[in-house]
Amino acid sequence: MRALFGEVNPIPVKAALAKMGLIGPTVRLPLWQLSPEADARLESAMKGAGLLG
Repeated sequence: MRALFGEVNPIPVKAALAKMGLIGPTVRLPLWQLSPEADARLESAMKGAGLLG
């Protein structure tokens, strides 16, 4: 849950959904892509929760 609030919402939520294949990887302005550091934290948390292989 904490990884979803590492950056301005809804950016991490959209990144998580994209990692799961539920939405596309692009975001429209004024949103931006998740930073590499936050992306790594999010991916690690999702793997720990069993959401990613």
